[in-house]
Amino acid sequence: MPLSTHSITRIARTPISACRFVDVTSAHTASAAAAIGISEQAAGAGEAFTVVTYYSAPVETAEALAVGDLVKPAADGSGRAVKGAAGDCCGRVMEAATAGKLAEIRFLDIPASAASGGGNGSAGLSSATYDASNRVTSYATDGVTYTVTYPPGKIQVTASTGGTQTINLDSNGRIASVVAG
Repeated sequence: MPLSTHSITRIARTPISACRFVDVTSAHTASAAAAIGISEQAAGAGEAFTVVTYYSAPVETAEALAVGDLVKPAADGSGRAVKGAAGDCCGRVMEAATAGKLAEIRFLDIPASAASGGGNGSAGLSSATYDASNRVTSYATDGVTYTVTYPPGKIQVTASTGGTQTINLDSNGRIASVVAG
């Protein structure tokens, strides 16, 4: 599996295709606000895969895209790129492509200004808070508030509707496993 300074290792919740937008649940996403990066390779459920979280990576397109277009994941949940708009995007096209081909996309993470209603998240993201290390401590989307904590060796995400997802980290801070509870 490729290792990069600006990538993380995730455990696929469902089968993952290479070169698609993915979210924190380790699945393809249909939401610009939920996108955490771009999958570098395919993975079956329960398998590890690498997610590019900064700079650029190839993304499969669902429609023709031109250089400079803002993009977001397709609404069908495939994680493929479609045209976005200011306020609803998670990337910018660096190399154009026709539908069904790979375009080089510069991934754009949601900045801290999203907490005040700015940033590039979708209308579903209503707030976010950060700690002194610029880590997300809570966010609200689609009427659900999520609290994020960082106990040693873990990241825990708890939904206001119940349930906690624990992301166990190895000694290098990479994801070793994900446990839903």
